[in-house]
Order: sequence, then C-alpha cells, then structure tokens
Amino acid sequence: TRLAGSAAVRTYRSFVLPKSRKALAMANQPQRATTVAAQIAFMTRETVANQSEWLRNRDRNLNTLDEMKRQPYELTIILDAIRSGENVGSIIRTAETAGAVRVLACGTTPFPPTPSVIKAACRSADYIACDHIPSAVDAVIQLQAKGVVVWALETTENAVSLHDIQVPKAPLAIVLGNELVGISPDVIQRCNQTVLIPTFGIKNSMNVAAAAAVTTFEIVRQWSSLS
Repeated sequence: TRLAGSAAVRTYRSFVLPKSRKALAMANQPQRATTVAAQIAFMTRETVANQSEWLRNRDRNLNTLDEMKRQPYELTIILDAIRSGENVGSIIRTAETAGAVRVLACGTTPFPPTPSVIKAACRSADYIACDHIPSAVDAVIQLQAKGVVVWALETTENAVSLHDIQVPKAPLAIVLGNELVGISPDVIQRCNQTVLIPTFGIKNSMNVAAAAAVTTFEIVRQWSSLS
C-alpha cells in the first residue's frame, strides 16, 4: 500500500501489461526483465525513503502545532476508495483550513506523500494528521467505538439534507466515497446517518472535493456558532 501511485508501481505495470506491440517487443528482449527488476527495486527504496522523510517532517510540524496549543475541531474525514490524488489533496487542504483533526485514507485511496496528493494539498498535509487504514468499514467501527458519530455523505433515498440536519456535538466523522460509485454499501450501513447536499440543477451530485468543502465548513459553521 505504501507504493500506491509510485513510479515503481507504474514501471511494473508498464512492463507486465505493455500497451503496444513495440512495448511488448521491448519487454521480451533478453535481460529486459532483470533490468526492469533492478529499476523497480531502486524506485521502491527511493519511495520508502521519501515517505520516511516526509513522515518525520510531518510529525515535527504536528508537534510544533501541539506546542502552540492549537485546538482543532474534533472532525475526522474518512475517504473510501477515492481514485484521484488531486481530489484527496484538495480534501486534505479543506480539512486543514477548517481545523479538522484528521483525514483517514481508506482502501485504495492515495495518501501522502503520493506526489499528486502533496501537490494538490499545497503543504496542508504537513499540518494535519493523515493516516491510511485498509478498510473504511474498520475505520468507521473504530471511531464509533470511541463515541464518534459517523455520517455518510451520499445521495441515497433515506438521506437527510445538510440544510435540514442539526450537526451533533463533536466528535463527528464524515465519509466521502469514490468519484464514480460513491461510498461502499457496507460502509453506509455502518454509519449513524446518511446526509446529502441539496442540488438545484440537472445533476444531483458534485465533485467529491467540492462536496467535502461544503459539508466540512457547514459543520464547522454550526459548531462555531455554539462557542
């Protein structure tokens, strides 16, 4: 999972799944497999080293924020199999600017320090906890065991409009799903409530990063009005 979206994975896929006759002929050349294996091994070591360095820097930044006695909102954003690193990075940026406490990237969701995520996050990933959990269902169960209410942001038949629902007291988590198929049904079943953003055009949903921003800041708006 640590190699998701890395150059090592892309190199491996291009070798085992050539997209043209020319690429297939090159893959079948003598010693080509040995050469590619050496390249992948180097890229893997490089990726792991970069991840370790990024984690050390992030931990140092988070410790600095703790020393500043920053009080983040007890809001967790759970990402269920989101495909785009750019969307993930934008959501991380939204979460940090809203003062959320963490982002959980679940399943196949790319996560820092994947380059596309870091670029879209615009350094925000340095200042908010962002961790990977293999299963979004497990993430929901773990949070609920700690007393966290979990919302699924999805356009289902029984969903309640974000405009009509009163945000519960913290802590709270919201789940956002895949750009094409949404949140996994088993994840929705585990959540305490399904919430939708009302729309007024032909389409009934918006980009996942935009939906994250709308929902996150509505939650924070309601919380801040109580303080």
